[in-house]
Amino acid sequence: MSAATTARRKPAARRQEETAARKAEIELAAEAINDDAPDFAAFLARWGDRYNDNNLRRLWVQAPRATCLHKYGTWQGMGRQVRKGERAILLMQPRTSTDPDRATPDNPEGRVFHGASWMALFDYAQTDPIGDFTEPAGPDADPDLAAEVKRLRMEAASMHPDRGGEPAAFMAAWARYEAARDRLNGKR
Repeated sequence: MSAATTARRKPAARRQEETAARKAEIELAAEAINDDAPDFAAFLARWGDRYNDNNLRRLWVQAPRATCLHKYGTWQGMGRQVRKGERAILLMQPRTSTDPDRATPDNPEGRVFHGASWMALFDYAQTDPIGDFTEPAGPDADPDLAAEVKRLRMEAASMHPDRGGEPAAFMAAWARYEAARDRLNGKR
């Protein structure tokens, strides 16, 4: 590693402090959101079924125009690369299990909460296509379905709000792409 590279890197302790401060800022800002804001109501209509109230507030604070969130590796698997320097959108990911012995009328599944950790997500707008990416598929994959998956991905990308599309139309097109990709990979 060159001296220039070493000089540019932040010490681990400093990075951890900056990340902790950022998480604290996100939490404070999320608590201060006014639920009556008209833009927030539209945001809830778009995202309300995907995340809990606290994560919706965290998402609003960091990326109110977000359209499609995935982890870094998931974007790469879908033929997109997160641009260098993009800041992750931080949400909490609860860790739960079920225990039939803890089932109650209020908790019929016996769900047990074990805490939550932060997860780093990136929005579609923070990514770029990877060159001549082709969907990974097994040797027995249907070539027509592979071509359809690629077509659906390109169609959805062209509908992104950054390209003038409507968020709801983009999300629906992206869902069609993901469903076809899952069929291609045998996940149904």
